[in-house]
Amino acid sequence: MSGPAASLFTIPAGNAFVDSLAQGLLRRAGDDPLALAGMTLLLPNRRAARAVAEAFLRLGEGRPRLLPRLLPLGDLEAEELALESGGTLG
Repeated sequence: MSGPAASLFTIPAGNAFVDSLAQGLLRRAGDDPLALAGMTLLLPNRRAARAVAEAFLRLGEGRPRLLPRLLPLGDLEAEELALESGGTLG
């Protein structure tokens, strides 16, 4: 299997999860404005996806930036899953 290796990171208990996640991803992206856009975050639900997007907004101090793909897993409808995968319901 080729391609980028998966990475595993931890966030210490007691730290604000979404802010720590956003800070870590911004650090990992460095100065490349497209690096974040190439990332995908699998999140438990839409509320978590909104919270992560808001964390990027807070940390960005009003500067525009492309965000990672925020994919909520827990509360997708069957039609949305079909659209995400490019398939059809069958």
